[in-house]
Amino acid sequence: MTALGLAVAIPAVLGYNALVRGHKALVHRINRFAHELHAYFVTGARVAATAPAPASAKVQPLRAEGRA
Repeated sequence: MTALGLAVAIPAVLGYNALVRGHKALVHRINRFAHELHAYFVTGARVAATAPAPASAKVQPLRAEGRA
C-alpha cells in the first residue's frame, strides 16, 4: 500500500512543482509588462527593451518631436 501511495504522490508533487514554476514565470512576465505600461503612461516614452536596467535607465521617446 505504501508503494502505491508513493507511486501516486511522487508524480503529483513533480507536476505541482512544474505548475508552480510556470505560474511564477507568468506572474513575472505580467508584472514586467505592468511596470513598462505604467512607465509609459507616466513618462509618455517607452523604456528601453534590454536586460534588467539600473534605476538610472534612460527612456527612449516613442516618436521624434514634430513628426506625426
